[in-house]
Amino acid sequence: MKSRPIELDPLKIRGLRVHEILKISTVGGVTEALQIVLPAGDSIIFTVWTDWSLLVENRVDSRLPSYLWPESDFLVRSLGWDIPTGGLEVTQVALHLNSIDVLVGVDIELHGHVMSIASTGGDLELSFS
Repeated sequence: MKSRPIELDPLKIRGLRVHEILKISTVGGVTEALQIVLPAGDSIIFTVWTDWSLLVENRVDSRLPSYLWPESDFLVRSLGWDIPTGGLEVTQVALHLNSIDVLVGVDIELHGHVMSIASTGGDLELSFS
C-alpha cells in the first residue's frame, strides 16, 4: 500500500495566488487529480486516496507525484482559464466532510468563480461555476 503524503490544510489555500490550473487524467480519460500551480512553481494536488478521502498535497514543484506512475499513463492539460500574469487570488475555501469528519470535498473561489473538487464513491469529480 502506498504511504499517504503529508497533507495541506485546504483552508491555508485562501489568499494564495493561482498561476495555472491543470487537470490530470489517465490516457483513458479518467480524471485522477487537479493541480493548482502557484507563481513560484510549487503546486497543490487534489486527488482521491485509497480510502476514498480527498487528499490535498502541497508540492515543491509542478511535476506529477510518484503515486501517479508511470507518467506515460497520464495526460496533463490546462483548464484553459484566462489567468493574468500576477495570478488569481483564492478568496474563499469551503470544506466538505463526511459523517466521520473525513475530508471528501473542497470548494475554491477564484475571482467570482467556484471550483468544486470532490471524492464521490472513489472517483474524483470536478465542477466549475
